[in-house]
Amino acid sequence: MSKGSRQSLVELEEGEGTVGDEEFPLGLGCALDLFREKDEVVGILKSLPDIYVDKSAAETLYEKYQRILDRYQEQPHLLDKHIEEMIEILISQVRIGSSLKYLSLKFLRQIFKVRGPKEVVKRMPHEIADLVPVLIYLESENLDDPNTWESGYVLVMWLSILVINPFNLKLLDGQQEEDNQNRDSSIAARLMNVCKKCLVLNNNIGSAAPFLVAKFLTRPDMQQIYMSDFIDWTCKNIQEKTAFGIRVGSFASLSAIFKHAKRQEILHYSEKVLKAVISSEYEKCDTVLRKAGTKLVQRIGMVFLRTKIAPWRYQRGSRSLLMNLQGNKALSQKDVEKCDTQVNGDDESVNYQEVSQYSDSIEAILDKLLESLKDKDTIVRWSAAKGIGRVTNRLPKDYADEVVENLLQSFSPRESNGAWHGGCLALAELSRRGLLLPERLESVIPVINKAMVYDEIRGNFSVGSHVRDAACYVLWAFARAFEPKVVEPYVHDIATSLIVVMLFDREINCRRAASAAFQENVGRQGNFPHGIDIVTVADYFSIGNRQNAFTTISLDIGKFKVYTIPMIDHLIALKFNHFDGSVRELAAEALGKLGQFEPDYMLTEILPKLIPLCYDLDTFTSNGALYSVGQIILKLFKINKLELTEKTLDEIRGIAHKVIERKFRGSTKGNELIRQGLCFLIMCMARAKLPLHKDDEFLTITYKFLLENIPNVDRKTKTLATDCLRHYFLEFYFKNPSRQSSISGILEQFASQLKTASMPTRQGFAFALGNFPLEILRENFQLVMEALVSCASVQTQPNTLVWAESRREAVLAINNILSDGPFTLEDDWDKGIPVQLISHKLLYECLLVGMDDYTTDKRGDIGSWVREASMLCIETLTTKLTECSPANPDQFLDSTVVTKFMGLIAKQAVEKIDNLRVRAGKIFSNLLHHQNPIIEQVPQRSQIVQIFPAEFVASANWRSTSQTFPRFVELLKFEEYTYPILSGFVVSGGSLSDRVMKDANGAVKNYIHASGAMGDAEIIRISEILLQIFRDNLKVERVTLPLMKFVTQLLQSNVLSPLLTSHVPFGVKLIDLVKSEVVNTTRIEKIIAAIDLLCELIQGPPDVVKNSLRRLMVYLCHGYPRIRSITAQKLYESIITYADDTLDVLPENLEEVMSLLSETRWDQEISTLKPHRNRICDLLDVPKPNLLKPSSS
Repeated sequence: MSKGSRQSLVELEEGEGTVGDEEFPLGLGCALDLFREKDEVVGILKSLPDIYVDKSAAETLYEKYQRILDRYQEQPHLLDKHIEEMIEILISQVRIGSSLKYLSLKFLRQIFKVRGPKEVVKRMPHEIADLVPVLIYLESENLDDPNTWESGYVLVMWLSILVINPFNLKLLDGQQEEDNQNRDSSIAARLMNVCKKCLVLNNNIGSAAPFLVAKFLTRPDMQQIYMSDFIDWTCKNIQEKTAFGIRVGSFASLSAIFKHAKRQEILHYSEKVLKAVISSEYEKCDTVLRKAGTKLVQRIGMVFLRTKIAPWRYQRGSRSLLMNLQGNKALSQKDVEKCDTQVNGDDESVNYQEVSQYSDSIEAILDKLLESLKDKDTIVRWSAAKGIGRVTNRLPKDYADEVVENLLQSFSPRESNGAWHGGCLALAELSRRGLLLPERLESVIPVINKAMVYDEIRGNFSVGSHVRDAACYVLWAFARAFEPKVVEPYVHDIATSLIVVMLFDREINCRRAASAAFQENVGRQGNFPHGIDIVTVADYFSIGNRQNAFTTISLDIGKFKVYTIPMIDHLIALKFNHFDGSVRELAAEALGKLGQFEPDYMLTEILPKLIPLCYDLDTFTSNGALYSVGQIILKLFKINKLELTEKTLDEIRGIAHKVIERKFRGSTKGNELIRQGLCFLIMCMARAKLPLHKDDEFLTITYKFLLENIPNVDRKTKTLATDCLRHYFLEFYFKNPSRQSSISGILEQFASQLKTASMPTRQGFAFALGNFPLEILRENFQLVMEALVSCASVQTQPNTLVWAESRREAVLAINNILSDGPFTLEDDWDKGIPVQLISHKLLYECLLVGMDDYTTDKRGDIGSWVREASMLCIETLTTKLTECSPANPDQFLDSTVVTKFMGLIAKQAVEKIDNLRVRAGKIFSNLLHHQNPIIEQVPQRSQIVQIFPAEFVASANWRSTSQTFPRFVELLKFEEYTYPILSGFVVSGGSLSDRVMKDANGAVKNYIHASGAMGDAEIIRISEILLQIFRDNLKVERVTLPLMKFVTQLLQSNVLSPLLTSHVPFGVKLIDLVKSEVVNTTRIEKIIAAIDLLCELIQGPPDVVKNSLRRLMVYLCHGYPRIRSITAQKLYESIITYADDTLDVLPENLEEVMSLLSETRWDQEISTLKPHRNRICDLLDVPKPNLLKPSSS
């Protein structure tokens, strides 16, 4: 718990880890078995006196110590045997004093954190001699200091064990007076002051102080002196609008006192405190105060009522899992009788005199707790639920029954979700304590079943998952609380409620809570139908995936007849019209799959309910009904159980007409959910082969509807419409003699739409054509392919240049069509696609253009979609052409074309976009290693296979640049790949991604360095290609900007030093290209890249240095102050680095240049800076830049 977090007021008192007398096991499922680092930790603690002076070493040691102990937070009991030894070491260091005590207490605080204060504090030393030093420390220190709060917290906890020593504190006063004559107050008074001082702190010390207060004031000798005054002080604080820390501390300290004090000692204060609490109106304050008030109210109630265990409570005998799993067969009759449910007595044998004596106060307390169950915060509701359980345990049976009756009133439609949640928590607490009697189950179970499906819609989200989770907790508690024969009448209701939540709840925590409750009931009750089989398939992990729970596990459970119909009814009642679209679709799929177990029920009961809902006014209901009807008829058709009556068939046939008429009213836009649902239903009707082939009205309406949804801008609607068209045309047109002749005209219409001036229209119809099966396309195959190739090509019209989506869909459509069957040399469609109908040269030309599509807009590099699709299509086309004519591979594959696209694919494999690199790497390796036959046209194939062997390709992580770049860079030595590969490395080497940039630069540097060992010829060749790339892409910032950064980094690494000689014109050509690139530009990033590159060229020969300095002098008086400052800074750094080797300037001149560059403020006016710049030109013997005047006309 960090400083300043008041997570729990009296966390150490709550006893959260216990349930009655039964303690939860610790560390189940964890891997640790003992405190293995014990010796290491002890060594760390003993080394503190040696290193505490060195703050850095102490902090490092503390972090190591913290990491070790944090491993045991789930199994802290493993530390128990060693805590005393660790505490002894640290306390001995604290007693020494000095700054060491702060560090030692900080280390001790870590033990409190991991093991918990209740376990650690009882192992602290309790010698009376320690009391005064601890007290003095707490008096003198600033306990609100964020640097020392750990030490204050530990000392407060230590003091709480010291103050319960049985010695009279007055005995210490004499000793203290001898030690310090200036202190007049007694030890007791000082302790009281320290308690108040700590109580108001808003940190962990404030959280621990109530425990200290309770221990101190419950001493017999302190009660008469300080108890009354302290309670008056706290009652005043909680009623007044004092500081937050004071009010919280007052509430917490009163709660602690009422817990630890004896009833007879505190009872006479109860009425007074209760009155103060009620008048404080804590329920109107913030969360912390509301929880504190709720906790105090229940503590007061437990003081009013004597400590007793209700004799009327329900007690379950044996809770053996083994007995339940064995069906009680191994038990003797005596054991069975012993395990029977029993109520151990009645109220007549117990004295409940205090109930009547304090009836008004008890009633007020219960009212407050019941109100807190409806609080808006969970921690308050949870505290109130525990309070209800504790107080009810001391009430007579009739009073307790009234409490349960009031709780059940919380489950009203008029109540908030908080009231439902609080009610569930309270019922769970009562059942765990045996206070919910079996006769109440008849009224409780229906309420819990409602809570299991509670969902309150609020706009585009819902509230209620916490209620459903709490309801699962109630049923989990029932499994542990009641005997199987008590629950047996309700087993079906409980099991089905848990099953539907486990499978069909939207939230993962609710599904897992239901699974846990079901598993608990199967183990404890032993009478759940098919319990073991269900627990086996529906475990914690399998139901974590929503789709898996809806569509797979539901099928495994649906085969049990006892659950099938309740599951179907739940989906129809609550899930098919859910506000979440994914839940609606999954519910529809689950309905269809469950229908195979109850086909008659689906046909006679479910379909008649769903069909009228398809055109319901509520959009979610209509959408879900359309999906559900489609799934049901399709799944029943697949199992040959679709036996529709004439009436049902007519109703299904009329859905499309009624939906279009009522939902769209002639509009072609809007209501996307209904469009999606109707497209899906029509597709399912086609796939289910409904006999509607001769229904011209149906076919006309549906064809028009699907046609208007193809160019829809919504991706999902468009996808569903095109998927539907594939099955629709295949069933109702291709297999329908009366409509078959119209297919050719429809395809011509579709092809013509690829030339329209609307990008969504082109995109949609290209997508649709790509989805058509070959049976439909064969008569118009060439027409369709030519239209798609035209759509996939970059058009000359300016408004179509950015239509990357339509080009991508056209290329993907070509790929889908070519993938739909093999190629054949014969003119026989039954054997495949006739290869003579495929204009492969035209296709390759189109795809190569697509591989160079770098269109960008505000979304970024949208051309990458076209490049990726083009690579896929190239792979499909190349492999199928090769397989079509294995004996004559050159018949369809031109080596020049193969060289081009292999180079372009390799280029994509070294560019900066991760997904493209992955796709390109896989396609490159697939083409390289293609067998039967081998693609011999791949240039340098035999050598490249050695670079990319089959073993590497099989396990390569193409996304990892550190793995792939060192291999692809080897392709630079092959002339066919040099230009494209280097182009890709240039873009990656200047990218914004640090990882990609480093790996690209490193790969090229290593290659150039290795090549330089064999001479300068390869480096010069690479430099010429670099200049050619620069020349070919002038004014293309996508290339030139990263290229300048890339070359700059190569120059900085000295791998290009052979190019910076007088007989190699690389530097001069590079400067000319840089000048051409940045002239008239206003983009600062590009100018800065040019400045960096020009500064690096100062290490070149004299002519290169002169040209570079001339350009830099221009930038020293650039119009942008930032450019001037950066130029001066970069030039200064370059002169320091390279001047001795390349600048032929007198030392005194060079010193003056350095002084001017560093001392001049280059953000001043240009007129002020020009003399300084001109002076630098004179000193460096560089011509002064002249301002070019525009020529007069």
